[in-house]
Amino acid sequence: MPQHERRDSKPVYRQIAEQIKDDIATGTLVAGQLIPSESELVERYCVSRTSVRWAVAILRDEGLIYTVRAEGSYVCPKAAPKVRPAYKCEQIAADIIGQISTGRLKPGDRLPSEFRLTARYGVARDTIRAAIALLREGGRVYTRSGTGTFVTPTSRQARNVPAPQGGGQRRVVRHSWTRSQAR
Repeated sequence: MPQHERRDSKPVYRQIAEQIKDDIATGTLVAGQLIPSESELVERYCVSRTSVRWAVAILRDEGLIYTVRAEGSYVCPKAAPKVRPAYKCEQIAADIIGQISTGRLKPGDRLPSEFRLTARYGVARDTIRAAIALLREGGRVYTRSGTGTFVTPTSRQARNVPAPQGGGQRRVVRHSWTRSQAR
């Protein structure tokens, strides 16, 4: 906040609340959008965290914002879809989906190991695991224990896979030995 505004007769937390109200009124902040975090507001206005918390409390009391623990404060109404930056795992999943869409990763291809993905994206292993979980939930990949994670063939791509030899029938081989002989 510029120095001359600090000399205003209103407390600084009220000035911050009014600035955020103006941002909402002008459309700079829209319904469902995250307002800047406490630390961003502290840095922007060169004030204490307490002043920012009071400003946020005023906005919350006036029904202009609501707060979700561990996420932040959003512009009301609660029914509005949340507008927030994508989490890192979502960005990584989107990047891998892009590689699948462009054909860089083909159906049946093995994804790079967790170690390589953590190095490529510069994130923790849990972030890579979360990205792979998103891909798995979306049906884009599947994981074979001990083998790796592979791109799932789509139904259209699966039709182009050649049929197994022998007319597509499985040949059952029966063994004449018993379990005791196998040991």
